[in-house]
Amino acid sequence: MLFITSLSPFHINKDIQQKAVDSWIKLGGQVFSFNHPDEIHLLKDYNNVHFVETTHTMQHIFKKPYVNINAMIDWAKKQDQQHICLINSDIELDNNPILLQKIRFELNTKVVVAHRNDYVRHKKVSQPYVLGIDAFFLNQKHLHIYPSSLLCMGNCHWDYNIPFTAVKNGIEVINLQNKFAFHKKHPVQYSAKNWETTSKMFAIEHGIDYDNAGRLTELIFNFLQLNTKKVIL
Repeated sequence: MLFITSLSPFHINKDIQQKAVDSWIKLGGQVFSFNHPDEIHLLKDYNNVHFVETTHTMQHIFKKPYVNINAMIDWAKKQDQQHICLINSDIELDNNPILLQKIRFELNTKVVVAHRNDYVRHKKVSQPYVLGIDAFFLNQKHLHIYPSSLLCMGNCHWDYNIPFTAVKNGIEVINLQNKFAFHKKHPVQYSAKNWETTSKMFAIEHGIDYDNAGRLTELIFNFLQLNTKKVIL
């Protein structure tokens, strides 16, 4: 499986990013990080990561080179691997290869998404964070449903876009209920202004009559709650 992310050279939990990468490697994955060329030299200390240079970013809008999700998806379409995982850079996965194999089986006909479990010091004391999604398991044959998008990793609403687009295209989405993805809590690294902007992008791209960011996000969340299947594998 290809684990595709965008490592941040300025992440508040830099050490956790390496732990996250290590957890994906333990599951037998290959790790690819998409970054603007100006960032890659700042990330040279990371181990077991293949860097993919891209200028397909939203720097002109957000003043930082957040990588468009479609830069990752379009690249993945051309690879030999059938299964990919789009994942935020600080998400550690449990060393559970049997669960990963079950996920791979489901990907024949479905998309599988996983919410993170937040912890402060110990993963054994963690709580699910249901308002965002952090890991997305996809079959290469389903990637064609994702058109060009302004949404980007490191900002908001791209996480809702992945399952929302799948449901719109008649692909069943499993919302994994196993405690599989873990995240060390830290202050949010996006602004309210950026959240507002990405909500507008989501609304425009999906032809939704835009009201306000809070109301729109609530509607999308409720839609996904009703149209994704909560499953323990």
